[in-house]
Amino acid sequence: MLNKRADLYRLLTAIKEAGNAIRNAIASTNTHVEAIAKNIKASDESAEQQPATQPSRIAVDIQIPREETDRYYAGQKKANSLQWWTLWATIATFLAVAIYALLTFLQWRTTQMSANAARSAAEVARSTLAKSIEQFRIDERAWIEIEPIKPILFMPRDNKFGAKFVYELYPKNVGKTVARDIILRAAYPASGFSLGDDAAQIGRAQESLLHEYFGDNNRMPKVLAPGTISAVPFRANGQEPIIFNKGAWYSFLIGRIDYTDAFLTKHWMKFCFIVVNSRGELWNCHEGNDEDRNPEIP
Repeated sequence: MLNKRADLYRLLTAIKEAGNAIRNAIASTNTHVEAIAKNIKASDESAEQQPATQPSRIAVDIQIPREETDRYYAGQKKANSLQWWTLWATIATFLAVAIYALLTFLQWRTTQMSANAARSAAEVARSTLAKSIEQFRIDERAWIEIEPIKPILFMPRDNKFGAKFVYELYPKNVGKTVARDIILRAAYPASGFSLGDDAAQIGRAQESLLHEYFGDNNRMPKVLAPGTISAVPFRANGQEPIIFNKGAWYSFLIGRIDYTDAFLTKHWMKFCFIVVNSRGELWNCHEGNDEDRNPEIP
């Protein structure tokens, strides 16, 4: 029993000594760690305070053979010469292109001026030709006029009515070429003397004739050769003036002749006459007598 207690005591003593040894080892390790940390910190502080050392310069004396240096400089000289030649060639090319561009521009400008001059000359020639043709056609075209009109007594005056007259209108081609599609139209209104001065009213009457039909009274030749007169007249009617206490009533002959010349240009001639006395004589109205000014060249 005593031996077991002695063994137990020795075991506890050994365990206690082992624990002390472990504590001492840990304390020693902490001391070494702290010392190492202090050394590292001191080294860092020393490195920050001292400037970095400059690397030392090393000089090496190299001996290059003269042949190599001569060859190198000769190559450099050739390269420089080639660069100069390239530069001058570039400049020469630029100048050649610039001169070519300038010559091309001058040639184009000359061509444009020549073309403009040609167009202008062509326009002048065309205008001159057109004017010449126009003047030629005006000189050579047909012109329709009316022969002098003489009154023919149709019914003498009586106690109720004044004398009535018939007027034969003979168209005549006074131009130099044939006239075709001749149509004479006329109307015989009665009105106050002032109608002869009313261009608008006479014009409306003459235009309205284009839409009226005159039947057999307009059976006249459709074609007249130069210098010829219609063989058949256009017959119109009129009456001597009727006098009232406060005025008078006059008969008018208002009409137009339409035709086509040899150059296929349409023309017209308009007329207006007034019966002025008991003999049936005609005067021209102040308005309503005119001829067209249609151009011969469209």
